[in-house]
Amino acid sequence: MLDLGQTVDLEQMIVTNFQNPTRGLLHFGVRAMDVSVSSDGRAFLPLGRVELRMAPEIGERDHDQTVPLAASGVRYVRLDAFENHSTEFLGTSDVMALGRVRFVADGSPLTGVTVHAVSSGTAHDPATEGLHPPARPALELVAGDPLLARVWWPGAHALVYANGSERAIAVDSVPETQELRASWELAFPEGSGAPPSLRLEALESWTAAADPDVRHFSGTARYVHRFSIDAAERAADLYVELDLGRVEEVARVTLNGGDLGVAWRPPYRFHVTELLREGANELVVEVSNTWHNRLVGDSALPPNQRHTRTNLAHRFVPETPLLDAGLLGPVRIHFARLVEVEGQ
Repeated sequence: MLDLGQTVDLEQMIVTNFQNPTRGLLHFGVRAMDVSVSSDGRAFLPLGRVELRMAPEIGERDHDQTVPLAASGVRYVRLDAFENHSTEFLGTSDVMALGRVRFVADGSPLTGVTVHAVSSGTAHDPATEGLHPPARPALELVAGDPLLARVWWPGAHALVYANGSERAIAVDSVPETQELRASWELAFPEGSGAPPSLRLEALESWTAAADPDVRHFSGTARYVHRFSIDAAERAADLYVELDLGRVEEVARVTLNGGDLGVAWRPPYRFHVTELLREGANELVVEVSNTWHNRLVGDSALPPNQRHTRTNLAHRFVPETPLLDAGLLGPVRIHFARLVEVEGQ
């Protein structure tokens, strides 16, 4: 989802599609995506499906395509890509990418457009993180008997059925999102050179540490955070979700001793309704990164002091940029009210 930075009467979108199969990487331009717009980042109006042409030649070629988007009072634009061009080149891939997206209002390109939220992918704009509502619908339907609506935002909502009939859903209140701030305990494995434990007042990349053994750590480190939940946040009609925010790269999560599983790509979200307790809770997040940072650190050490051995040492020098690592967050707990949909 993109934040235009101001409310405008939108006229068009210019999409730079691309493909890059020449290096054996299945990175392909988007073939089709659904576009919707919003004034507040919560309720979205669908504008329809956009079909994008393929870049004209194989190779690293950008290809601009202008898409008419007539909508007034727009602040947020959501792009839901669901198909790429990979079926026509080198098999299939679930990797999709756009080189650039620009918007035009009042005959001029908009400046100050930022990435507001990402459901899956690598786009990230920490400057706007947390300033606006998350990119999720006001409500979601949960299949079953009875049919339930998972309502994330209080207020009056309406379900519109295929036959044109409507069903009103009103929710007076939903608990506010809770961010899990300081403090966090961070433990590194024995023999890694990093300190056995640290206390963090804020989450940040391991590469920001002053200690070179933390900065160059590669492996699995363990975060522990203790927090409290009040009775209103454990009501029987609530659905609760844990969102780790940004993780580099893989996370295994337990809550109060219950295993929530492993997440290896965004969104790093877990259903925690059954495991969350009124009162004291303990969250454990084990995060693993790649060997990249340790290999960079070892490149500056004499052979007898290195932690690794590799036949790719020539690819790493002390000046090689480090990759962000660890739990970067923000870590949040989101609540939704469950409402039975009557007369569907």
